[in-house]
Amino acid sequence: MRHLAAALLLSTWGSMVLAADGLRLPGAEASRWQGRVQLLSSDDLHGSRVLGAHLLGDYYLSDGLRLSGGLMVGPMALLGSGAGLTLGSRPGIALGQQSLRGQFDSPSLRQPYLGMGYSSQGEAWRFSADLGVAMRGTGAGLSLRSMDALDASLRGLQFTPVLQFGLSYRF
Repeated sequence: MRHLAAALLLSTWGSMVLAADGLRLPGAEASRWQGRVQLLSSDDLHGSRVLGAHLLGDYYLSDGLRLSGGLMVGPMALLGSGAGLTLGSRPGIALGQQSLRGQFDSPSLRQPYLGMGYSSQGEAWRFSADLGVAMRGTGAGLSLRSMDALDASLRGLQFTPVLQFGLSYRF
């Protein structure tokens, strides 16, 4: 079976359900906010399993243009670098691959994410694109007691660029 990437629309404060639009708050300002959970999984000979998740919140600035922030959780091979993620016999991503293979036993990471994106508002076919950064590093010992300690803590952080494209069909 093909790999499964599911995106669920959630709202943190949702109190009203609108058909086919996910959970939303009533009111004009509330429609600018959206929560997303993106599950990354594979289906191979051992069965399907969840490999990671992206927990994101969006604030829409205008039609389709949004600011996003959240947390990316999962194996390092899937989150930051893509190193070790192999589809078939060569590194990279190919359409129509039967299963998702890679180094899923690599260390697990939790990376904060901040970015900007666009989602088309079409009836059936929808396109999305995101550009942002994920923060990687310990940040341990972050202290505001002295500028030297703060500078040393910030130098331990690394930022990884994230570029994502999506295509979906609604029915």
